[in-house]
Amino acid sequence: MWVTCEPINEGGRTLAPSGKRIAEIVATFPKARVAVVGDFMADVYLHASPARLSREAPVMVANWESETVIPGGAANAVNNLVALGAQVLPFGIVGEDDAGAMLREFFASACGASEGIVRQSEIATVSKMRVMVGEEGRSKQQVLRIDKEPKQEPSTGIQAEVFRRLEVSLPEIDAILFSDYGYGLVEGNWPGRFRGRPGCPILTADSRYALGEFQDVDLVTPNHSEAEALIGSPVLTDDETKAAARRLRTQLQAKSVLITRGNRGMLLDDGVEQYLVAASGAIDEVTDVSGAGDTVISVATLALVGGATALEAAYLANDAAGVVVTKPGAATLTPQELLERAMGSGGVS
Repeated sequence: MWVTCEPINEGGRTLAPSGKRIAEIVATFPKARVAVVGDFMADVYLHASPARLSREAPVMVANWESETVIPGGAANAVNNLVALGAQVLPFGIVGEDDAGAMLREFFASACGASEGIVRQSEIATVSKMRVMVGEEGRSKQQVLRIDKEPKQEPSTGIQAEVFRRLEVSLPEIDAILFSDYGYGLVEGNWPGRFRGRPGCPILTADSRYALGEFQDVDLVTPNHSEAEALIGSPVLTDDETKAAARRLRTQLQAKSVLITRGNRGMLLDDGVEQYLVAASGAIDEVTDVSGAGDTVISVATLALVGGATALEAAYLANDAAGVVVTKPGAATLTPQELLERAMGSGGVS
C-alpha cells in the first residue's frame, strides 16, 4: 500500500531514502529562498445546501451557507512553499479587483513581500468559483464551476516588468519555480535567460500547456496528459511512460523529468536511470486531487535546494501528494505531516 521504488533497469533494489536522510532534507526547508513565477489566481468555494426544485426551471435551488477564497494556480504553489516553512518571493500579475486585492493581501501576509507583483487594470485576475452542494453533515459535491478569465494576454511591457523585478531579486534566490497555467505571462523560454549566469539558481517548471518552452531546467513535473500532448503519443503503460520521460528529457534538455501518474504513482528519469515510484497511500484515501501538481513541484524544488538527489526529491514529492489528496480543495501540508507520511512509507526507517 505504501511507497516502493523499483529501478526499471535493475530489479530487486529498494532505493527509498532513510528516515534520517528525509529528516535532514526537510530540516533545510526554512532556509530555502524560492521565487515563484507564474499565473496567480483565486479559487472561490461557494458552499450550499440543497433546498428544493425551482418553479422557474428544472433546476435545484440551494441555500447559500458560506464562501471561501484561497490562493490558486501559481499562488497555490506559493501557499505550499510557505506552509513548509520556505522563504518565498512571488512574481506575477494581478488585476485591480477583489480577487487581486485578496492575493496581494495573501502575499504580503504569507511572504512578507509583494514587490514582484505587478498590478494592472486592463486584465482581470483569474478566478475559479466552485459551487459545492451537499446536505448538512455530508461531504459536499462540486456541481458547477464558473471561471473568470482575462480576454487578452499580458502585454510585452507587463511581461518585461515582471522579468525585470525577478532579475533584480536574483541574488536573493536559491530556486525559481515556474508555474504556468496558460495565461501568457511566462513565454519565450524564461529559464534560458538565467541558465549560464554565475550563481544561477535551481530552475524547476510545471506547465499546463506550454511545457516545450521550458528548456534546460533542473526538473520538470508534467502529468501523463501533459506529457502526451507534448510528445504526441500515449503515456499510460510503464513502457510508454519510460519512453516519454526519455524523449522529454532530451527534447527539453532537462536534467530530470518526473511524470506524475495519479494512482499509478510517478516515474523519474534523472538522466542516468529511470525509477517507478508507487503512489503514496491507498486509493480510497483520495478526496480531491485539485492542486496536487503544485504540491509536487513545490516539495521537489525545496528538496533540490536542500541538496537532495532527484530520486530523494521525487520520494518526498510523492509522499506530499499522498497527503494533500486526502484533503478537500487545493490543499497544503506541514513539514510534520510530510515527515509522518514519509516515515510510514515502505523502505524508510
